[in-house]
Amino acid sequence: MTDARQLLRELLKSPAVWAAFVALLNRVLVAAFPQLDPKVVDAVNDFIVVVGIIVLLMGSVWAFQGAGDIPGSFMSNDPTWMAIGAPTAAAGAVLAVLGLRAKKPSAPQTPP
Repeated sequence: MTDARQLLRELLKSPAVWAAFVALLNRVLVAAFPQLDPKVVDAVNDFIVVVGIIVLLMGSVWAFQGAGDIPGSFMSNDPTWMAIGAPTAAAGAVLAVLGLRAKKPSAPQTPP
């Protein structure tokens, strides 16, 4: 039970988890409120793309530090950071793609 709690604590510290939560929240908002202004939805999608790119870059730095390619840190040459950075970078890439591919809401149609 303690291991599960520790794992949950570590997951909640991950920026990739929070970024995925923001992407999921965007999907829920669009589905629940189809009358949202398309500009708001576009702004949220743009925000998801920016967060995804930041998480991608952060994970890449962690992975390269863990591999020893970026020296000068306590993370250098530590395989743990490679194991943390690679999935974080992948999650950031997925978020950026999801934000780019998000379906744009259609404009309300007026009857003729």
